[in-house]
Amino acid sequence: MNPYGDGFSEQQKKITTLTPFLELDTWTPLMASLLVCGIQPPPNDCIDIPTAAMGLDGVFITGKEDAFHVARWVLELWNSREDALAKVRPADFVAWCKTKSIPTHWLSEIDNVPPEQDTATPAPLTTNEIANCFVGLREWDVTRWKRELGSPDVWLKACQHRKGTRGRGGYESTWFPVQIAVALVKQDQKSARTLRARFKKQEPLQPWFDVFEINIPDDSDSQ
Repeated sequence: MNPYGDGFSEQQKKITTLTPFLELDTWTPLMASLLVCGIQPPPNDCIDIPTAAMGLDGVFITGKEDAFHVARWVLELWNSREDALAKVRPADFVAWCKTKSIPTHWLSEIDNVPPEQDTATPAPLTTNEIANCFVGLREWDVTRWKRELGSPDVWLKACQHRKGTRGRGGYESTWFPVQIAVALVKQDQKSARTLRARFKKQEPLQPWFDVFEINIPDDSDSQ
């Protein structure tokens, strides 16, 4: 039995309540927190978790439901980071959720995209690449950057994609360069100009330039 009825194309059958949000390049943290919990973000630009909303399953739910409590916790967890981005790509948000053991079944359409098809998400950078790309910032040379990345403070640890391992078969830690850049600008607004130039010119950073521009617009380095 066809639940859609006659006259619906295969493309129309694939449309869900999540579809309009999947067409966006980036989400706000609030939008992402609601969606990962199965809640449709309100159409207006709300700035906090709503008291009631439609679920992604089409059922109206109130703020007393567990989904709202979890969404509020996810949003607080995201915003607790010193480098919390104002906008995040959907695939990057799902990847972050996995590092925090946050269930992502409501976003399975993103979760199931094979890595080779997810060309919009640049690869994180290794410790060596970060050290060489950010040399001079905070007045740290390459050696100092590697030392700090090897034993990161809270602000750097929040920018880590994957912790490295030692010994045979070990691998370097990897990092999200834009999150590091955001944290550096918060510490020193004048560094935005230097960072923008490096994201434009340095090969390891170039794939991240669009994400950099979203989170650190040109007026960030205005005097």
